[in-house]
Amino acid sequence: MFKRILVGFDGSAPSVEALRTAVLLAGRLGGEVAVVEVVPRGGAPRADGSGEATIAEAARSGVRCSLEVVEGPRPSEVLASHLVEHGYDLLVVGRQGNGAEEAQHAGAGTPQRGQRERPGRDLGSVARQLVEKATFPVLVVGAPASGG
Repeated sequence: MFKRILVGFDGSAPSVEALRTAVLLAGRLGGEVAVVEVVPRGGAPRADGSGEATIAEAARSGVRCSLEVVEGPRPSEVLASHLVEHGYDLLVVGRQGNGAEEAQHAGAGTPQRGQRERPGRDLGSVARQLVEKATFPVLVVGAPASGG
């Protein structure tokens, strides 16, 4: 069913885990993985090389995997259009990307005392936009638990 898998990647821990999950799934289903990192127009890739390392692992395990850097203003729109234009079956993204991590370090998004958690509150903006508006399957993957 999911033979062609697209992964949104930005170098964050959840995006690395999303890539690993996609490679595992593709290996079990005999599929292939395409990794896309969306950068602002004229921008440089933000990833730290962890994507290339995971792609090398994928190659050793026999899963066909490619990496592409695509320019665009909104990662959710770029990923959605890339999926449709290139005929992918599944989009895999991390629960939160680098933008969410930066906001947490600045103190944004921290629940206030007495506030109830809302479903989806801990999703980053890209994952949330994709889940809310997608007309295709989206798998959202969190970062691995610390220590393994």
